[in-house]
Amino acid sequence: GILVIWLVILLVKLKKIRFRLRSFTEKEPESNPSPDGPKTMQELEEALRGEKARSNFFFEESQSFNIIIGMDGRIIDLNRALLNIFGVEKEELVGRDVIELVAPDQREECASYIKRHQEDKYTSNQEFEFTGKQGVRRILFGEQHLTIVHDFVPSGILISGIDVTPLRQFELQEGELKQKLALSARMETLGIMAGGIAHDLKNLFNPVLAYPDIILRDLPPDSPMAVQVTRIKSAASRAAELILNFLSLARRGRLELQPININDVVTSYHESMGFKTMESRFPAVAITVHLSDTLPPVMGLAPQLLSVIMNLVRNGCEAIESEGELRVTTSCRKLDSPHKGWQQIPRGEYVVLQISDSGKGIKPEDIRAIFTPFASGKKMGKSGSGLGLVVVSGVIDDMGGYIDLRSELGRGTNFYIYLPTFSEKDSGLELDLTGVERIMVVDDNEDDRKDTCRVLDLLGYEVVSFSGEEALEYLKDHGVALVVLDLMLEFTSGLDLYSKIIEFNPDQKAIIVSGFLNPLDCKRASSLGIIRCVDKPVDRHRLGRAVREEIERS
Repeated sequence: GILVIWLVILLVKLKKIRFRLRSFTEKEPESNPSPDGPKTMQELEEALRGEKARSNFFFEESQSFNIIIGMDGRIIDLNRALLNIFGVEKEELVGRDVIELVAPDQREECASYIKRHQEDKYTSNQEFEFTGKQGVRRILFGEQHLTIVHDFVPSGILISGIDVTPLRQFELQEGELKQKLALSARMETLGIMAGGIAHDLKNLFNPVLAYPDIILRDLPPDSPMAVQVTRIKSAASRAAELILNFLSLARRGRLELQPININDVVTSYHESMGFKTMESRFPAVAITVHLSDTLPPVMGLAPQLLSVIMNLVRNGCEAIESEGELRVTTSCRKLDSPHKGWQQIPRGEYVVLQISDSGKGIKPEDIRAIFTPFASGKKMGKSGSGLGLVVVSGVIDDMGGYIDLRSELGRGTNFYIYLPTFSEKDSGLELDLTGVERIMVVDDNEDDRKDTCRVLDLLGYEVVSFSGEEALEYLKDHGVALVVLDLMLEFTSGLDLYSKIIEFNPDQKAIIVSGFLNPLDCKRASSLGIIRCVDKPVDRHRLGRAVREEIERS
């Protein structure tokens, strides 16, 4: 029994010795580090510094933008991608309230967004519009959100995301293009329908317009029939105006323009039966005409311009609910720089037709819609066909003119019609088409490019040609007097290419040549500063005239 007890005591002591040895060997790595990882305080600090450097690298060099916002809404840090978006240095933004950079109409929403983070609530991805240097506006989309916690208390928000401005601009342009295409389709359908009936209606209405005057001449002034015949005459005159509108729509894009004097057209309307009918319909409206003494001619057609004047005068009279005044004025105006009105009007010399009324005005949200088919009567509170202002817009487009519109509720509306002036030199009779300047031709169709170059070469010009965007590299190192651009290129459009050109050379002159020119393309070209478009196939006279006029344009 004693032997057994002794053996048990010996085993216990051996276990204690083994435990002490194991404890000692486990403490030894403090002085002999294991290769598995750093264990000393110094090595831990070095590892922490390395991890911080890697984090800073990913924060700064990320293609996505990164921004850290304090819980008070002030900017703590932001990376290079975001600085490039804003076009500023980091010192200009650190410490500023992020709300100050957000578009005014989104500041309340942004403040709510930050507050939800402060309360540690779930926050979905959001998009805000920011204003950078020189007023440049960018749309930023926050894809990732992380609340930074220090000592178990939220201390900031890390937001990572991308600049979606180009995408949103594309979506906006796509929507506008769809609207324009839909409007173009409606206009085309309307024109086809109008062309089918307008001529026959015009012939049918000739006797209806003529006989009331004959009958009234034979009736005594106090005859009861005179009132009825006068009503027939008034209705027939209004029907004749509608037929003229249909004819104007049917002829859109097929007008052979001639030099005309706007004063002559206004005077013709002022002396017409249609004007007298308008005065009798609106006796409380004082219609006055003020014509400039000397006006240069414009390119147009008198009947179509007459329909413009009739429609604008009628709309103005209908907008005056009681007594008021309507003024028709003509003048000359020279624009030394593009004028941003209802439309973008390029620099140049214009004859301006102004028709102003003292009526009730048009709501701002309705102004854009009044030039669409069948909408103008409804938007302006009229009972007409809704075609009047469609005709105005179409005719002025076809005459190469522009519309400016200013309206204020309760104070009336002003329509300004800008038509480019025309001189005898413009006819091409006195214009020397030859030149020696260097001209660039950009066309992806080899045959068309050669044809254009051949015409310009025969006129004496030095010609260089390209099929696409390689023209950009050439222009960065070489100057040309003029760029002749095809509208449709293989991978881009002539107008998009010109937009890139004027980014580094804003004074570069250009003209467009194309086998198909629609009014939308011509309007966009005008907004970029291109005011001359030439139809394909080109010939010596048309191309030479456009090139010479553009080169000599100041």
